Amino acid sequence: MLGAESSQHRSTVTRPLISAPRRPSCVVPPGRVDRAPRRASVLPERYGRVVTTTGKAKELAQSKLARSLPRRWRHVMAVAAQARHVCHRLGGSSDLLVAAAWLHDIGYAPDLVDTGFHPLDGARYLRRAGVDEPLVSLVAYHSCAQIEADVRGLGTVLSAEFLPGDSLIADALCYCDMTTSPDGEQVQVGDRLVEIRGRYGPDDPVTRFVELAAPEILATAGRVEELLASHPMYGSDRLSCDAGCVDASTGASATRARYRAIPTGLRRTPCSASVYRLETGR
Repeated sequence: MLGAESSQHRSTVTRPLISAPRRPSCVVPPGRVDRAPRRASVLPERYGRVVTTTGKAKELAQSKLARSLPRRWRHVMAVAAQARHVCHRLGGSSDLLVAAAWLHDIGYAPDLVDTGFHPLDGARYLRRAGVDEPLVSLVAYHSCAQIEADVRGLGTVLSAEFLPGDSLIADALCYCDMTTSPDGEQVQVGDRLVEIRGRYGPDDPVTRFVELAAPEILATAGRVEELLASHPMYGSDRLSCDAGCVDASTGASATRARYRAIPTGLRRTPCSASVYRLETGR
């Protein structure tokens, strides 16, 4: 995906942790009745089968986060569950989206921290480990990471080392991340943004990032909600909160207005108690 530069990085890895699967045979054995044609998929199939199993992504994330950052691990498990639900609703292969959900916060692992910007640190580690480049790209840019990279002065570094992943899967990953609280509860996107800002305080780069990225995050959630609403055949239940994380009919304007109406320092939800500051990160 990154041309010669990507090949140079991957050529040094002899045993990738997550590798491309074998292409399944299209020939139906004699005497076996082929299954009915699959339903049309919204998620792109050319990206949906990149990794062998999401189980390997889970094992890798668990080895880095479960003991050192148990609260972070609860969030990651819930984001992965949300991603599986999205894939079920949209009818696509879950491999890439769910694998990215498992790995999106791996850069928080204490032994992987380099720049202190977890999307970049995580993506660098995954590339060194031989993980497929489309998956690495999703981790590098997850949840509007480019905006936060610019805030931290790392924007040119991120763009020089990685290219953005598939836009639809990136939208779905952002949606899953931003509808999941730090403790793994399903929340509305506006409440998630409020919780992040309240936890970090007005002077933190993460707060500045949230202020700049909130319109794009809300718009992304609106796009995903519209997709989910247009595919009722894949499940009648709403993905997160009963009213939806963003009302597709209003285009997220109500949620954005509610967010802006809460003063800094008072923008709290039940999942943003002061004890949450014991662990850094969104």
